[in-house]
Amino acid sequence: MLKRFIFSFPGFTRWMILFAYLAVIVYASLTPPKNIPRLIYIPYIDKVVHFLMYLGFCLIAPWAMDERIYKKGHPLTDNIHLSRIIPIVLVLSVSWGVVMELFQRTMNIGRHYSIYDLIANMAGACVGTVLYYLLFGRKKTGT
Repeated sequence: MLKRFIFSFPGFTRWMILFAYLAVIVYASLTPPKNIPRLIYIPYIDKVVHFLMYLGFCLIAPWAMDERIYKKGHPLTDNIHLSRIIPIVLVLSVSWGVVMELFQRTMNIGRHYSIYDLIANMAGACVGTVLYYLLFGRKKTGT
């Protein structure tokens, strides 16, 4: 049921959701820290946020590129090659994370480059792509 709902979105809508999500990542990554309200202080919470942002990116990006749809009365179509999409998504997400960190370093906006943020980005990307594959990439066996 959830899979049917997720894959009922047309391709254009999926891409718009992906671009909106990327805009959120850019805003969150490049907004000066003084403009972000501190709701609660938890040590290293920013690393968790980095992890979750890129995990989300790697769930949304392959979904946007995934051309499968549910047709009324038919199961999910099989015209997808995740073996090509997953590496593209990983390269894009890691590259995006590196670019955001480099912008933080060069823009003098009160943000600082951190290798630990970059590691959190990469870890979130890897977990997100594996999760997408486990949820939507494997074919059901049996009946």
